[in-house]
Amino acid sequence: MAENGFNVTMSAAIGKIAEALAKAQKDMVAVQKDAANPFFRSRYATLAACIQATRPLNEHGIAVLQPPVNGGPDGVCVTTLLIHSSGEWIRGELYMPAGKRDPQGFGSALSYARRYCLSATAFLAVDD
Repeated sequence: MAENGFNVTMSAAIGKIAEALAKAQKDMVAVQKDAANPFFRSRYATLAACIQATRPLNEHGIAVLQPPVNGGPDGVCVTTLLIHSSGEWIRGELYMPAGKRDPQGFGSALSYARRYCLSATAFLAVDD
């Protein structure tokens, strides 16, 4: 579990997934900030926008999974798996503390963790 940040692991061989990632990344564009946060008077990229930006991965034989794992009583941990059709894989894990220990707090932390972990693992940029 990524208790204190972001951790990355990968299969023993990554030649095929690395080649596919390089091709997919040529087709990916920066994620647009498509939502507003009136509380902070800022804009941000939604999870849907991040997922849409990673669609070129699928075109190059890479599936994306994001199962949550046990983050403990104070937060959530998300695993982002990039799995290539060859069986090679890259996994990123990110722990995100929950602002509040209630369903909304954990849900918000999960959404943040999914966006940030997906962006870091797939090498996505958010357009400022």
